[in-house]
Amino acid sequence: KQWYQRRVRGRQVEISSSQLCNGDENARIKIKVYDFDEAAAPDLIGICEVTLAKMKKCKKELVEFDLINPKKQAKKKNYKNSGVLKVLQCISVKTYSFLDYVSNGLQLNCMVAFDFTASNGHPNDPASLHHLNNQGVNQYTMAWSAVGQVLQDYDWDKLFPAYGFGGALPPRNEVSFEFALNANPQDPNCPGIEGVIGAYQTALQNVALSGPTNCAPIIRTATRYANSCAHTPSGGQGYLILLILTDGQFTDMSACVQAIQAAQSSPISIIIVGVGNADFSSMEYLDGDRNSGTRGRDIVQFVPYNKFAHAPTLLARELLAELPGQVEKYFTSKKIAPLGMKMH
Repeated sequence: KQWYQRRVRGRQVEISSSQLCNGDENARIKIKVYDFDEAAAPDLIGICEVTLAKMKKCKKELVEFDLINPKKQAKKKNYKNSGVLKVLQCISVKTYSFLDYVSNGLQLNCMVAFDFTASNGHPNDPASLHHLNNQGVNQYTMAWSAVGQVLQDYDWDKLFPAYGFGGALPPRNEVSFEFALNANPQDPNCPGIEGVIGAYQTALQNVALSGPTNCAPIIRTATRYANSCAHTPSGGQGYLILLILTDGQFTDMSACVQAIQAAQSSPISIIIVGVGNADFSSMEYLDGDRNSGTRGRDIVQFVPYNKFAHAPTLLARELLAELPGQVEKYFTSKKIAPLGMKMH
């Protein structure tokens, strides 16, 4: 049997020490290396155990680990290894946590956008996703309330820019993909959670549902807003969360991807809530967790509302689960420390 050697250089990986080794540089970390094959299951090359402390020594000395394949080791008397894992670079950088930024004055701002496309169904139809029940709520208002109740405690002015997209505006019945719910494009801010809901309910009475479901315009608007509120009037730091509530997949997906890519360098996170029972499979593409190899900073989180419809607290937790890490990564990439602190 003919044997051959290959040198494969792995891509750079960023991971927190808490995730890697629970903050203990001497804790043992098991690494498994596979030979990937598109036509079949990956083959195990070997396994090694390392420590962060050992890997960090690569700056001054050769750091390598034997890759051991248990099956081959059991069969061969003089078995040494099935390869060698060499550590070429291991850089440890001190970073600040989400709580460090918030406790030192970071102001979180929230912008919300409601889907006004015809696929929702007419608001007067009880089957419509925009139909308000006897308590004046629906899936849209419940999703907004779940997130708003968490974010309002961090919002410095309790004013939320609120928009609609895909609706036909009076009097000319022209379709808009970024109209202010309060009908004031110069000042789309609504006071508090109830202020947004009130503006949304009024808009339902005046705006005709239309389409298509184009979201790139509102993403670009939010990005400009995020850049403008990066510094608050009092000299603090700002970060924007854009909450998009939609009943279906975006029809301008390519433009959305481009808008998201352009937003990665801005202080913004995008949370998308899928309302109703539509097929949201293509929306998963926008979520960086499922598309980690094609974009830079992950700024998108997608969650189907129905999965948490009966547990608003769990919905808010799921929607905001990735926010701390996204905030940390933004400020770290910009080398911006919390107010009153220095970047290491």
